[in-house]
Amino acid sequence: MELLRTRDRMMAPDAAYMAMDAREALHKERATALIIGAIALFLAFGVALIDGLNDYTCRRISISHYYYEPLAGGFFVAALAFTGAFLLRYRGETRLDGALASVAGVAAILVALFPTTNIGCLASSEIDFRPAMVLTLEAGELVPAEFDGGTYLGYVDLADMLASNTSAVIHSIAAIVLFAILLYFSAWSFTRVRTVDRKDGAPGAPVGTAKKVRNGIYVLCSLGILAGFALVGGQDWLREAGWFERPMYLGEAAALASFGVAWLVKSRLLLPGLGP
Repeated sequence: MELLRTRDRMMAPDAAYMAMDAREALHKERATALIIGAIALFLAFGVALIDGLNDYTCRRISISHYYYEPLAGGFFVAALAFTGAFLLRYRGETRLDGALASVAGVAAILVALFPTTNIGCLASSEIDFRPAMVLTLEAGELVPAEFDGGTYLGYVDLADMLASNTSAVIHSIAAIVLFAILLYFSAWSFTRVRTVDRKDGAPGAPVGTAKKVRNGIYVLCSLGILAGFALVGGQDWLREAGWFERPMYLGEAAALASFGVAWLVKSRLLLPGLGP
């Protein structure tokens, strides 16, 4: 019984949210969803586009490994940090929505701050890093900390970072938490039917066509996130079978793109004419 009461409290409308002017609340919710969705969608493909501006070829095995790229690395960190900040700002329609959005925001920031290990180059004729990053450990031997022909004071030594699994563990756990919560939003929170979503806004009336269309898109986005999970989870087998060269990258891109589309639909940037 106590568990049921706790569930009812968490699913109850957020009093502070409901007390806001309805138009202001709706505008803030959609504006935040728009920013989150746009960043996620661009992050899915932006790192590869920016990477294409480089002269060398280092195809990273995952989006997370673009942390080390000279150009795309800064964008990757900034995009995740901004996503985390706006998730912390997002209130949702229930206390549970707001609480989970905050947890997802913290997780996104942790993913940005704690990089995965291994440089992640699948094939490269030349390896380069973000400014002020050097790798001073090679085949067990320390080598001069030089970068572009010069020695940097205050550089980040990747040898120490990559030798420890702590950063990768934090990165992986935070990423799993982040995408699990984003799956909750697209599969459950966004598909929630409110009175305003029903025909003529009447309680108990059939769900309106517009809401049915949006919910169909949310379900497809949820399946896209799950497909991304499957690609990441089965990356070793898929690579050995020769199906995909970079299954982890494709999985992360699919999950991010699906997440981005769901939030853009929530913001009404996509399909703006489909009802309230």
